[in-house]
Amino acid sequence: DPYIHHFSINREYLPVKALMVQRTYLQEKEDRMYILEGEAQIEEENKQNLSSSAILKDVSKGTIIEFPFFYYPGYEITLEDNTKLEVIETQNGFVGCKITQDMEKTKIKVEYKGTVVTYVSYIVSLVSFIIFVIYCYKENRYEC
Repeated sequence: DPYIHHFSINREYLPVKALMVQRTYLQEKEDRMYILEGEAQIEEENKQNLSSSAILKDVSKGTIIEFPFFYYPGYEITLEDNTKLEVIETQNGFVGCKITQDMEKTKIKVEYKGTVVTYVSYIVSLVSFIIFVIYCYKENRYEC
């Protein structure tokens, strides 16, 4: 098959719901936010690396928004007044949230912050590296 598509590489890293969704959804999905349920207008959308932001207008309570990122733990969603929204996995396997109140206009931002496990592993790796360097230094010093 000369055409490489999303199902030919790295499927083992996709969330289960993303694997179960119709193949056409992933192929035709654009790299932007979607309103899955409810009412809202998305304006001035901006996506860079693992963060995305947009201005939402006329948002009704209960609106579900899907962001252009596969769902993995560690994402954080905030509104312009620093209100944090609960991060959910949409039925398509992407990061999403449910708006908790009616709003006329607000800015929403989603970004990957990492998990506690990620930060603990960084610290353990750093401490292990420092201990290894000290060990190597002492071993070489005593050989002379």
